[in-house]
Amino acid sequence: MRSRSLRLVFASLALALVAFPLALRKPGPPLTLKADEPAYYLMALSIARDFDLRCDTRDLERLFEEFPYGPTHNLIVGSDDGWRTIHFAKPYAYSFFAAPFAAVAGAQGMVAFNWLLLLGMIWLGARYLGRSNPGPVALLFASGFFLLSAGVAYTFWLHPEIFMMAAVTVSLYFGLTEHEGERPERWWRRPLACPALRLALSGAALTVASYHKPVYAALALPVLYRLARGARWRHLAVWLGSSALAGLLLVAGALAWTGKPSAYFGQDRAGFSVDPPGVWHRLPEPAPAGGGTPAEPPGANAWGWIFRAPESGPARLVEDFGYFLCGRHTGLFPYHPFTLLALLLFLLGGRRSGERWALLAALALVMLFFLLQIPFNWHGGGGFIGNRYYVAVVPGFLFLVNRIAPLALLPLGFAAGGLLIGPLFFSPLGVSVYYPTLQAHVRNRPFDHLPFEHSLARKIPGYRGQVVRDLWFFGRRDVFFPQRDELLVSAGPPVEIWLASERPLANAVFELRSPRPGQRISISVAGERRTVELAADEEPERPHPIEVDLPHATLKRDEDGTPVWLYRIVVRARRGAQLAGGMEDDAEFQVGARLSYYGSREEVAADLYHAEWGPIELPAEVIAGGRLTLPVTIRNASKAPWPASAGGRVQLSYHWLAPDGSVELWEGERTRLPADLAPGEQAALPMQIAVPNVPGSYDLVLEPVREGIAWFHERGQGNTLRRHVTVLPAVDLSEVTQPAGSPAHPG
Repeated sequence: MRSRSLRLVFASLALALVAFPLALRKPGPPLTLKADEPAYYLMALSIARDFDLRCDTRDLERLFEEFPYGPTHNLIVGSDDGWRTIHFAKPYAYSFFAAPFAAVAGAQGMVAFNWLLLLGMIWLGARYLGRSNPGPVALLFASGFFLLSAGVAYTFWLHPEIFMMAAVTVSLYFGLTEHEGERPERWWRRPLACPALRLALSGAALTVASYHKPVYAALALPVLYRLARGARWRHLAVWLGSSALAGLLLVAGALAWTGKPSAYFGQDRAGFSVDPPGVWHRLPEPAPAGGGTPAEPPGANAWGWIFRAPESGPARLVEDFGYFLCGRHTGLFPYHPFTLLALLLFLLGGRRSGERWALLAALALVMLFFLLQIPFNWHGGGGFIGNRYYVAVVPGFLFLVNRIAPLALLPLGFAAGGLLIGPLFFSPLGVSVYYPTLQAHVRNRPFDHLPFEHSLARKIPGYRGQVVRDLWFFGRRDVFFPQRDELLVSAGPPVEIWLASERPLANAVFELRSPRPGQRISISVAGERRTVELAADEEPERPHPIEVDLPHATLKRDEDGTPVWLYRIVVRARRGAQLAGGMEDDAEFQVGARLSYYGSREEVAADLYHAEWGPIELPAEVIAGGRLTLPVTIRNASKAPWPASAGGRVQLSYHWLAPDGSVELWEGERTRLPADLAPGEQAALPMQIAVPNVPGSYDLVLEPVREGIAWFHERGQGNTLRRHVTVLPAVDLSEVTQPAGSPAHPG
């Protein structure tokens, strides 16, 4: 950028973006450090204040100087002597360079350091694009590329993602470009005009990024291709030599501080929680002195997993590839909209040089590595925004661009960035919502239309589920709550629920209830939509049966060799109410609908109304108003299983009848079966029975009931057990006369 006015604009923006993190109270939501932040943060402070990487009491106490909010989780440390000597067990390069900033301003200093790196990336990106485009266009594209991306959220993380992005940007910029123009007049600019020094910076920077994750070394491919194509062997030797030297320096530092070439080698590694001072726990006795515990082979977090055989089959790879590009929580294009723009500019126009093709191949290799080698965790673990592992190489897409034309693409990129990245840009520390997670931004409307990453479903926080009749129902925690036999759905915007089955479903039967009548509730299952009109004068919680045909699943996929059929359910109830009894757990939302799954039409119509009661020992006399625990044995004498949960479940109940046959109590308390009861199986369980309050002569009738469908006697004979019981008056202890001379109080 040669324009003085452009430099002024950039400098002004840079000052604002670097200054404002210093005024923020870190961390914002969530209140404690997340992901691997504890280790990187304490490493920076330990280097700045102690000049070591040992983890001791002083380091742990530093956690609560800036984060006095509660326990800190997942402090990753390692040891090779039975945990007597403990070192931080994450690569130290990021913390080493951030240490001066942490020494001055703690966590805020590290955030400011991240912003300096991000602004440096924008500057280098604008200079690179400015070789083929007007300065304002180059700066605008580079700003949109880096600011309207998930990268802006990582500037607020005490994590190495921005650091690695900057290292990749430096490597590609100095490795793929030559100095333009005459020799600079100012002395401090002259070194960067030297081709050898530029290549040395390129090689060293890529090694720094690869020290964290070796696969990033694939980004050397375009630089090596460029130098080899031009037969620039001396420069190639400089690049390789600087890369090797940087690697040796990093290894030497690690050896000096920890005795290991890398945090991933030669030690046991584990994540620990750190409680605030004053909260003490009993610890196990230490191992005998001098014995030592030999380090175990590298575990799942060590580099050993790099060399194992790929785990993904072709079908899983294709599925994950789609998620990788467009997934709701992880997609490259939604979380970095300008990468799609850069790819289109490269493929549809511009100069597609050999080094750019090599760069695209390198980006694809990194992607394939994560998809093939860690298909269970290619997105970056529990703490992630977008794809945390791939974000480091995202700057490579900018270097695919040559000429930016037509210019009308730029506003489209900014519009897409505003729709998708706006929530991250304006609320990078999270938002105040129920169940706040790092993925709270996906609750915004554009993300509803992106595919959910089913291969990572159990790895994405903010969701919950429950098994119902061998089916798995799951949805977002803030709008969906499975409570025993029901699925509670929030009122308001449409709520997405997923049903996973290991067999295809031909149809499904649900029961819908709502605490708020006088509205229209819609439910769609795999595209089959039903609408229920709730009259304003009907009773709340009135049951409404819903049947849907399911000619096809929303998605069929393979889960560890087992085919799984997935059905997308969308429920829309505009109005709701707080449940009188509240919810289990800590769920809080206005319930618009309550769904119960009954099974298929065939299961609902199955003749399972045949029961055989075992002998019981029922007292002939009981006390009015009391409770009776009655051990019973019951056998499923039908040819269909008895479901023990969800809608249409079989439960045991009772009736109290007067001698003349009139009903004293019909709806007795329910006793759940301990599990599904197959044909011919029996269960022994205690029934809880409430005795009538009025003394007299009664018949107690025990009977199974299929909830929401029928009592067993309505579908057949011989399913009840009837016994005569006399209910005696309760004794009023207040009227009992105390014998003379007895003590006023026992004992």
